[in-house]
Amino acid sequence: MGSGDGRVVYLTATLGGEAFGVEHSIGLADGSINAGKILEDSKTVPVGKAKVVQGDFLSDDVDLGGYDIIFFFDGGTVERRRLEAKLVEQMREDAILVCYHQKQPFTSLKYLRKKPARLFGQEEGKTAIYVRK
Repeated sequence: MGSGDGRVVYLTATLGGEAFGVEHSIGLADGSINAGKILEDSKTVPVGKAKVVQGDFLSDDVDLGGYDIIFFFDGGTVERRRLEAKLVEQMREDAILVCYHQKQPFTSLKYLRKKPARLFGQEEGKTAIYVRK
């Protein structure tokens, strides 16, 4: 969620996972989608293992219930309570939420840990890991 330029989505696919990203910014989503086509054409990313769409991860069209790991780049969504409610409602019992650059804690989820981390050349931020309570 908040997949930006797609680096986490495409890295996940390169490492063997299946990944789906949602980015609200039209420019970032378009760039990420184009990068994905190039990465698939060059066989860097396996075809069909990664997908990025432009949209709102808070919409009813996005169901978070089918994922083992949910990665959230906390770019400062203004509807934090709505996001937290959606996570509580839709996250599977065994799913993990990884929140990079966390701005506020998710109090309705069980907090596992937080530590400083660098992510692909980004400035140091806080990475928090949560599960359902």
